[in-house]
Amino acid sequence: MIQRTKVKRNDEDGEIAISPLLSIDVSGQIVCPQCSGNYIHLARLLAEQGSVTLGAANDQVKAYQHDEPSNRRGSVVALMLSCEECSQVTEITLQQHKACLYGSAEVVAGVQHGTAPQLWRD
Repeated sequence: MIQRTKVKRNDEDGEIAISPLLSIDVSGQIVCPQCSGNYIHLARLLAEQGSVTLGAANDQVKAYQHDEPSNRRGSVVALMLSCEECSQVTEITLQQHKACLYGSAEVVAGVQHGTAPQLWRD
Protein backbone atom coordinates (compact mmCIF):
# COMPACT_ATOMS: atom_id res chain seq x y z
CA MET A 1 0.00 0.00 0.00
CA ILE A 2 1.30 3.46 -0.89
CA GLN A 3 1.24 6.07 1.84
CA ARG A 4 0.30 9.63 0.99
CA THR A 5 1.31 12.82 2.70
CA LYS A 6 0.16 16.42 2.32
CA VAL A 7 2.64 18.89 0.83
CA LYS A 8 2.66 22.51 -0.27
CA ARG A 9 4.27 23.26 -3.61
CA ASN A 10 4.23 26.62 -5.34
CA ASP A 11 1.73 27.85 -2.74
CA GLU A 12 -0.72 25.09 -3.66
CA ASP A 13 -1.78 22.25 -1.39
CA GLY A 14 -1.21 18.80 -2.85
CA GLU A 15 -0.48 15.22 -2.06
CA ILE A 16 2.54 13.01 -2.78
CA ALA A 17 2.83 9.24 -2.68
CA ILE A 18 5.50 7.63 -0.56
CA SER A 19 6.38 4.14 -1.72
CA PRO A 20 6.82 1.60 1.06
CA LEU A 21 9.38 -0.15 -1.17
CA LEU A 22 11.96 2.58 -0.61
CA SER A 23 12.64 3.20 3.06
CA ILE A 24 15.18 5.72 4.34
CA ASP A 25 15.91 5.97 8.05
CA VAL A 26 16.51 9.22 9.96
CA SER A 27 20.27 9.06 9.29
CA GLY A 28 19.66 8.91 5.52
CA GLN A 29 20.54 5.23 5.21
CA ILE A 30 18.38 3.12 2.88
CA VAL A 31 16.89 0.19 4.78
CA CYS A 32 14.95 -2.82 3.60
CA PRO A 33 11.23 -2.07 3.37
CA GLN A 34 10.46 -5.68 4.27
CA CYS A 35 12.57 -6.22 7.42
CA SER A 36 14.15 -2.76 8.10
CA GLY A 37 17.59 -4.36 7.84
CA ASN A 38 20.45 -2.14 6.78
CA TYR A 39 22.59 -4.70 4.92
CA ILE A 40 21.46 -3.55 1.47
CA HIS A 41 23.53 -4.39 -1.61
CA LEU A 42 23.59 -2.61 -4.97
CA ALA A 43 22.77 -5.45 -7.31
CA ARG A 44 22.50 -3.90 -10.76
CA LEU A 45 22.35 -0.53 -12.50
CA LEU A 46 20.71 0.04 -15.89
CA ALA A 47 20.59 3.30 -17.83
CA GLU A 48 18.58 3.53 -21.03
CA GLN A 49 18.35 6.30 -23.59
CA GLY A 50 16.57 5.62 -26.85
CA SER A 51 18.11 2.54 -28.45
CA VAL A 52 21.14 2.36 -26.10
CA THR A 53 21.23 0.57 -22.75
CA LEU A 54 24.17 0.70 -20.35
CA GLY A 55 24.24 -2.03 -17.71
CA ALA A 56 26.51 -2.62 -14.73
CA ALA A 57 26.52 -5.83 -12.68
CA ASN A 58 28.92 -8.54 -11.54
CA ASP A 59 31.99 -6.26 -11.90
CA GLN A 60 31.20 -5.60 -15.56
CA VAL A 61 29.86 -2.64 -17.49
CA LYS A 62 28.30 -3.30 -20.89
CA ALA A 63 26.62 -1.11 -23.47
CA TYR A 64 23.98 -2.51 -25.80
CA GLN A 65 22.67 -1.01 -29.03
CA HIS A 66 19.11 -2.09 -29.86
CA ASP A 67 17.63 -2.23 -33.34
CA GLU A 68 14.51 -0.50 -32.12
CA PRO A 69 14.27 2.06 -29.32
CA SER A 70 12.46 1.16 -26.12
CA ASN A 71 8.74 1.81 -25.88
CA ARG A 72 9.52 3.99 -22.87
CA ARG A 73 10.00 7.67 -23.63
CA GLY A 74 12.91 9.71 -22.33
CA SER A 75 15.79 8.48 -20.19
CA VAL A 76 15.42 5.61 -17.72
CA VAL A 77 17.67 4.64 -14.79
CA ALA A 78 16.94 1.47 -12.81
CA LEU A 79 18.76 0.40 -9.64
CA MET A 80 18.29 -3.09 -8.21
CA LEU A 81 18.84 -3.48 -4.44
CA SER A 82 18.99 -6.73 -2.47
CA CYS A 83 18.69 -7.26 1.28
CA GLU A 84 21.20 -9.59 2.90
CA GLU A 85 18.94 -10.14 5.92
CA CYS A 86 15.61 -11.19 4.36
CA SER A 87 16.68 -11.73 0.70
CA GLN A 88 14.08 -9.33 -0.79
CA VAL A 89 15.14 -7.72 -4.09
CA THR A 90 13.68 -4.32 -5.01
CA GLU A 91 14.11 -2.31 -8.20
CA ILE A 92 13.89 1.47 -8.12
CA THR A 93 13.24 3.14 -11.48
CA LEU A 94 13.55 6.80 -12.42
CA GLN A 95 12.25 7.94 -15.80
CA GLN A 96 12.78 11.39 -17.31
CA HIS A 97 10.18 12.53 -19.83
CA LYS A 98 10.31 16.11 -21.02
CA ALA A 99 10.68 18.20 -17.85
CA CYS A 100 9.17 15.61 -15.49
CA LEU A 101 10.90 12.90 -13.47
CA TYR A 102 8.84 9.83 -12.58
CA GLY A 103 9.79 7.23 -10.00
CA SER A 104 8.64 3.77 -9.05
CA ALA A 105 9.76 0.92 -6.83
CA GLU A 106 8.72 -2.71 -7.00
CA VAL A 107 9.69 -6.08 -5.61
CA VAL A 108 11.47 -8.25 -8.19
CA ALA A 109 9.63 -11.58 -8.17
CA GLY A 110 11.63 -14.79 -8.42
CA VAL A 111 14.97 -13.22 -7.46
CA GLN A 112 16.49 -13.38 -3.99
CA HIS A 113 19.62 -11.88 -2.46
CA GLY A 114 21.86 -14.89 -3.12
CA THR A 115 20.85 -15.16 -6.79
CA ALA A 116 20.76 -11.43 -7.62
CA PRO A 117 23.64 -9.93 -9.55
CA GLN A 118 26.01 -7.74 -7.55
CA LEU A 119 27.74 -4.48 -8.33
CA TRP A 120 31.28 -3.85 -7.16
CA ARG A 121 32.01 -4.73 -3.58
CA ASP A 122 34.71 -3.15 -1.43
